[in-house]
Amino acid sequence: MVEALTTVVGVILSLLLFGAQNGLEFAPLMFLAILYSSIVFFSLSFMCSEVFRGSTLAMLIAFGVFIASIVINGILIYLPSMSDVIKVIPTWAATNFPTLVMSKLVTGFGTVDTNALVQASIIIAVYAIIFILIAAYRLVNSDVSKKTG
Repeated sequence: MVEALTTVVGVILSLLLFGAQNGLEFAPLMFLAILYSSIVFFSLSFMCSEVFRGSTLAMLIAFGVFIASIVINGILIYLPSMSDVIKVIPTWAATNFPTLVMSKLVTGFGTVDTNALVQASIIIAVYAIIFILIAAYRLVNSDVSKKTG
């Protein structure tokens, strides 16, 4: 819902503030890119809610991990020797994936680092799969119906 609102408001504001725009046909693809990059946070929240069984605690932990990874990313960006470590942090992929997709769509295939785009999409998928597998394991092994029967 938030992703759709972000995309629609962005298109509307760009039209109102700047007039006719080039590349508006990419808006649905950008919505999908934003949605895909959000899977990291959604699956992290799902995992936390299954592991801790408290929705407030789960959201606080998920937000904490998200904010901590932003802070860590902000610190490590100034250390050239850590450029590979930065790309493993969940927020690097989640924040850069939509930008990389849009750059690829607007400028074409020659000017954007295709490796970074592929790497971001793989990192998002790996984090999402890990978080969902942990949540599924916890759900199967602590199902309430098994305890009450």
